[in-house]
Amino acid sequence: MQLFISHIHEERGIAEVVRDELLSCFGAQVDVFLAEDVPLGTNWLDEIKIALGRSDVLIVLFSKHSSSRPWINIEAGYGVMAGKQVIPVCHSGFSKAGLPVIYGLLQAADLLAHADIDRLLDQIARATTAGRFLGDKAGAVTRWIDNASDAVRLAPGMVPPLHEPPCVWVVGSNRGLNSRQTALNERFVSYVAQAFMQRRFRVVFGRSGLLDSLGDAMSKEADAELAFGIERDTLSAFGNASAMHKESTKAPPNPVVLLGSFRSDRGVGDLFVDSIGYVPDVTLGIGGATDGRTREEVGHAREAHIPVLPLHFTGGVAEELEAIVDSSLVESVANIQEAQRDYSSVAQLVCDVIVSQTRIRRST
Repeated sequence: MQLFISHIHEERGIAEVVRDELLSCFGAQVDVFLAEDVPLGTNWLDEIKIALGRSDVLIVLFSKHSSSRPWINIEAGYGVMAGKQVIPVCHSGFSKAGLPVIYGLLQAADLLAHADIDRLLDQIARATTAGRFLGDKAGAVTRWIDNASDAVRLAPGMVPPLHEPPCVWVVGSNRGLNSRQTALNERFVSYVAQAFMQRRFRVVFGRSGLLDSLGDAMSKEADAELAFGIERDTLSAFGNASAMHKESTKAPPNPVVLLGSFRSDRGVGDLFVDSIGYVPDVTLGIGGATDGRTREEVGHAREAHIPVLPLHFTGGVAEELEAIVDSSLVESVANIQEAQRDYSSVAQLVCDVIVSQTRIRRST
């Protein structure tokens, strides 16, 4: 039996879990195709066409990110027009009701719903040569849900569309810096805040004297109600109350300005996805004690695969981060270093780098 899993590349991890679980349930009774399995040196498009033609069933993974992407609709649309059995599988909070009209007419499944996966596996089992599972179905469904849940949680596809403004996570503080560095950093964030507001960036930051001043500077650049969609006093109260602990459920405003702490026993990627729906595009490092929270947050950013842009001239831990700069950022960091005496130019350079990184991150 030939199975074709249609997915966007950002959600490859989810597709691989589905493939692995199907192979675990049915072994050699099924042949599962993923685009990533196309051998090197072969024509990718030709291989896709051949696999689609051979397939008996198309399992199409739909999320809010994939539902509007062209290749998903090309592959699924081919399956429908060719009379193939097309099974939409929704995940990452995407409702069956949100499926495009043509696929909404089909019986769909939820990736993490026990009843739906039980039914899906039963249906595939009946179509295999042996007509049965290789093991215990109840255990297979439980394992599927557990592994798929992990894959959804870690999927890097939780990013905004390319046309939406960049989202920047700013980390740093004045802690451990001398009075001169502190004064320079306070002045610098006023320029950065102005540039962020002019370009309508979405900004996330924690609590420190330096980052509080960033928020204050941003609120001065535009009317608070228009800029944040919420009064500044309300925003501050929310930031203090929702300290990003795992029990916090209230969603932040948009553009995003979080004043809470990012301390948690869960990965920072999970925290961002749970709170704002996606992972920021770039982490901007300003100052910070070398043994303080800034270093910890930079570590969290790296674990979540968020490119880190350290502003070395701001002192503290930012001076030590050159070794972890993504290779695509090295030249940009050097340019920023050269322009550091002109904070207005630096702020614009920083924004340009963030825009460039956002395009790279969201298009790869």
